Amino acid sequence: MQKLIVIICMAVFLVVMQTGCSNNASETSSALTQQESLSETPQTPRTNAVESPQNNLHSNSSSAPSEDIATIPYDPSKYFTDDELVFTGGVRLEMSYEEVLGIIGGYDEFFDNAPGVKSFKKNGVLYGFYESDGVYRLKNLNLSVSSKEIFPRGIKVGDKIEDVLNKFPGDDKTLRKWAYQNIYGGDHMEMFYAKLEFRMYDECYHLTVKTPKSMMAVNFDKKNCVRFIEIYGEGL
Repeated sequence: MQKLIVIICMAVFLVVMQTGCSNNASETSSALTQQESLSETPQTPRTNAVESPQNNLHSNSSSAPSEDIATIPYDPSKYFTDDELVFTGGVRLEMSYEEVLGIIGGYDEFFDNAPGVKSFKKNGVLYGFYESDGVYRLKNLNLSVSSKEIFPRGIKVGDKIEDVLNKFPGDDKTLRKWAYQNIYGGDHMEMFYAKLEFRMYDECYHLTVKTPKSMMAVNFDKKNCVRFIEIYGEGL
C-alpha cells in the first residue's frame, strides 16, 4: 500500500514539473518572438528642430529678383499714366522709406547721400528718398544695367528700341539720327508727352515719357537696346 502511494505521488510530481516547463517554454518563445518583431520594425531617427534664421531687414546679402512684380494692364494706344508707375511688390512713388523697405525686404547697398537725402540699392534698382515734413519719401528709381527687374509697361534692360516704342502711341517712330522726334503729345508744357532724342555726346537714343506727376527716361546704348531707366517723381 505504501509503495502504491509513493508511486502515485511521484507521478503527480512529474506531471506538475512537465506542465511548468511547458509554460516557461511558451513564455520564453513569446518573448523572443516579440523581441524579433521589434528588431525588424524600422526605427524613426530623432531629429533636432532647426530654427530658421530671422531675416535681417537691413541685410547686405543679395537676393534674386522678386517674382511678385505688380503688372498693370496697359493699352499701347493710350498715353502713359501715373497709375502705371507700380514697381516690385507694389512699390509706388511717394511711399515712405519704411514702407518700401518693408515691401522689398531689405537692401544690398545703402547710401547716405546728403542731409535730407538717402538711397539704397536692391537687385540693381536704386531707390532714392527725399525728406519732406520729417518723412523720407520715394522720389526716384534707377534701373541699372545689372538688373533683371521689370519697369512699367514691361520695359527692362536689354529691350530693343523698336519694342519699347511700340509700347506707346504715336506714328513718328522711324529712327532718324540727329533728329528730335515727338512720339506723342506736343511741347514740354503739356502734361502728357513722349520725346525721342539722339544725343550727340554719346551717340545714343534717349526716350522721355512725361505724366502729370512723374517722368520716365529710357536710355539706350549704341546697339539701340535699353541700357538703364530712370523714374522721377514730383519736385525733381
